[in-house]
Amino acid sequence: MPVRVRVDVPDLAGKAGERGQLMVIDLGVVREAPEAVLGSRRGPRGWRWFAVFGLLAVLLAGGPEPVRGHLAEATVATAGKYVFSGPTGLYVVDGDTIRNYRLPGGEVGWQVTVPAQGRAQSAFLIDGTVLVTGDGADSRTSALDAETGRLRWERAGSPNFVGDGGLVLLTDPRPGVLTVRYEVVELATGAVRWELTDLAGEAVFHGGDRFVRWSLPDQVEVRDMGTGRVVTTGVVPPWDDDLLRSYSGSGVQVVGGMMLVPRYRGGRPVADAYDLDRLVLRWTADLDLSSMHVSECGDLLCVDQASAAGGVHAIEPETGRVRWSDSGAHRLERVGSVMVAYGMLEQPPRIRILDPANGNLRADLGRWEIGWPYGDDGRVVATRPSPDGGALIAELDVNRGKVRILGVTRDAFACHSGWALVICNREGDNTGIWYPRDRADR
Repeated sequence: MPVRVRVDVPDLAGKAGERGQLMVIDLGVVREAPEAVLGSRRGPRGWRWFAVFGLLAVLLAGGPEPVRGHLAEATVATAGKYVFSGPTGLYVVDGDTIRNYRLPGGEVGWQVTVPAQGRAQSAFLIDGTVLVTGDGADSRTSALDAETGRLRWERAGSPNFVGDGGLVLLTDPRPGVLTVRYEVVELATGAVRWELTDLAGEAVFHGGDRFVRWSLPDQVEVRDMGTGRVVTTGVVPPWDDDLLRSYSGSGVQVVGGMMLVPRYRGGRPVADAYDLDRLVLRWTADLDLSSMHVSECGDLLCVDQASAAGGVHAIEPETGRVRWSDSGAHRLERVGSVMVAYGMLEQPPRIRILDPANGNLRADLGRWEIGWPYGDDGRVVATRPSPDGGALIAELDVNRGKVRILGVTRDAFACHSGWALVICNREGDNTGIWYPRDRADR
């Protein structure tokens, strides 16, 4: 399911990456159904959603002929609820404890008690910082140095958005209080850039460098995300009356310097795109925002489809014109010089490489579960069940449209791709980690 621009963190679960919404950072393996795990994928799509946690169920062959490679591996004793990974190692969150394991080798780098009150409600890694939110009555978010575990800062609220420039939007709705406080802080230091206290229930949307308040029915205020400065104010006709009574399901999205507002005209759903610097209508397109998610894809906008039927579009942000469509995908992502299409109807998803200019197929890599983020070279580690048991591990090179088989795990189960590696459960509350040997040698 696509992630809406307006995000309530306690309901999130996802991957590393997209800027402009919640950054979906790689969360790796979840050992049981997550209560609230943040994830983000790093890349032009911003806070993506993104779900990397489902069990792999089906193996279907496909893609280019692989070249045999080699795997390095390590085993660590873990029994954590959340397990995620990054350039600084493996992280295990177990109740009120966070533990870092160094890679390669698997030795303990550091262990700290969650500074925030209570057990960890959510945890994720971004730009060298582990953000963890406690599950106490008054949620607090703590920022830990990913390399040392040192506490950098702690503030009230839950992270609702991580944007360009290393900024975090904290939302602090206090129980029994009729207001909600928004605070934008620097990820590295916790320094407050600006804050705003608003009535609880006001519609707020955000994406990229813009923060939008919509006072129903039609008063809109646009602020700069970095400074809190009011960029413009104006009147925008409200969306459908039924949606007006429940704005959280409105489908309003902020992307590419525009606010997309759902309408219903001529018996069909459409989207009006308003320029956020002037609040003027830029274009209208045949988009059903109740079931579509729109994100930046280089010089295009990618339109993902939540329905089982699928079908994605690449549209021009200046005009709203559809440049090309693909009926076989549910989600699009720009990676370097290519477009990556994911068919999400079955798991693991089928991954195809498309030409951004016209949508033509460049390569079909088959069905894989991949770990985010992609490397700067367009490579990513992937896994799927092996027909002989265990999990098949490969490295995908989406820029070249190639698959390199690295090996097979034989004594592991519930495998998932993490940051440039694969994480699996092993007997006895152990976790196995596999990754390309050439990465370990760098």
